[in-house]
Amino acid sequence: MSEHCAGHEGRDLGVTEIVCPNCGADLELFSDEKRVKCHVCGTWVNKDGTKYDGTGD
Repeated sequence: MSEHCAGHEGRDLGVTEIVCPNCGADLELFSDEKRVKCHVCGTWVNKDGTKYDGTGD
């Protein structure tokens, strides 16, 4: 049995910890992600910790 998630092989991703600006939950963002959805309140949060407004890439 593999010790890693499927698709992990060949990827060396760093993790950034950010805080949801809406509810204050701690979030983890992989280095290849631009934004992440908060698991508590559902807010999309950018890599810089700001709330995603739905515009841009």
